[in-house]
Amino acid sequence: TSFALDWRFRYPAMFTDYIRRCNTRQARVARPWTWQCEHTGKTLINFPDRFEWRPPVDLRSLQLGLEELANWLQASGIKRVAMPLLGVERGGLSVASSEQLMRAGLGKVSADVTLYSSHPQLRDDLIDGFTALILANDEYAIAEMFAMKGMLTRTVVEAVGRGQVQQLIQLRMIPGVGIKTLETIYRVMLAAQRGAAGAAAGQAPRVSRRA
Repeated sequence: TSFALDWRFRYPAMFTDYIRRCNTRQARVARPWTWQCEHTGKTLINFPDRFEWRPPVDLRSLQLGLEELANWLQASGIKRVAMPLLGVERGGLSVASSEQLMRAGLGKVSADVTLYSSHPQLRDDLIDGFTALILANDEYAIAEMFAMKGMLTRTVVEAVGRGQVQQLIQLRMIPGVGIKTLETIYRVMLAAQRGAAGAAAGQAPRVSRRA
C-alpha cells in the first residue's frame, strides 16, 4: 500500500530490519513488532496484514494480532497511537469493516487511538518543501540534486506545477520515477526537514546553478 511504501523511504533502517526479519522468518502476518526512530524518538509499530498483495486478509489473524497489539500498548504505557486502517485497498476490507474490526480489537486500551485512511488530496509533511524547491530552482539544479535525467526532471516539474502531487509518495505514479529516484527524493527532503541540509525549519533548500 501507499502507507507501507512511504514508510520504506522515510525509515530505511527499519525497512532493512523488515527484510532481515522476512528472510529469517521472524516476521509473521498480524504479529506486530516495534522500531524506535533515531531521529524523532517515536515508536513505530509494524503490523503486516499479509506478505503477498493478491490474497485478501485473514480476519482471524487480524483479530489475534490486534489482541496482541492491545496487550502490548497497555503494558508499554504509550499515551497516543495512530494507525492506518488495516486490510483496506488491496486487502479486501471496506473502510467501515476495517474500522469496526480495529476498534473492537483495540477498544480496551487506555491510549488515545486514532485510525486513518489514505486520501489522495491530503498533503503530507514533505510535499510543501518539495514543491517550494521545485518551483524555486531550474531544471538543471533539480536534476543535480535528485540525480534525475533531463526529461524526467521536466516531467516532475510539470506535474508539481499542475498541482498533481499532494504527497511525496505520489511521485511514483509519474512514468520514469522508480525506487532509486524516490529514495533520493525522500533522503534529501527528510534531511532538509531535520535541518541536516542547513535549511531553517520550514524552508526548502536552495541549489545554485553552476556557472
